[in-house]
Amino acid sequence: MKIKFMPMDIEVEATPEKTILQIATENKIVIKSLCKGAATCAECRVRIVSGEGFVTHPTKAELNVIGTSYYIDNRRLACQVRCFGPVIVDLSEQVNQEHLKNKKFVVSVPQNKLNLRRCKIRSC
Repeated sequence: MKIKFMPMDIEVEATPEKTILQIATENKIVIKSLCKGAATCAECRVRIVSGEGFVTHPTKAELNVIGTSYYIDNRRLACQVRCFGPVIVDLSEQVNQEHLKNKKFVVSVPQNKLNLRRCKIRSC
């Protein structure tokens, strides 16, 4: 069986004994996880785009972390999901978070907007 990771368009072989997080890690695909698969941090959320019928139902541990939001947005914890058929997993949220983390933001304010006036608390 194959799992396809988007948006990288990487397809890998998988077995039902391993979670999506384990499969991704073995194939050098980065999925952020602070708890290393203990289902406590929710950092490894991924979206199941296709093959929802080929993944395990949420575990009690997973539901304790994500609630029932997966019914709405198909996001699951990669550390808890096991696949037993072809699945497409969207890692866009993971990729975007990593991109934003590494990006430096510069805020520029025109000099004339920096004029601060002194005022008493009651009169401002």
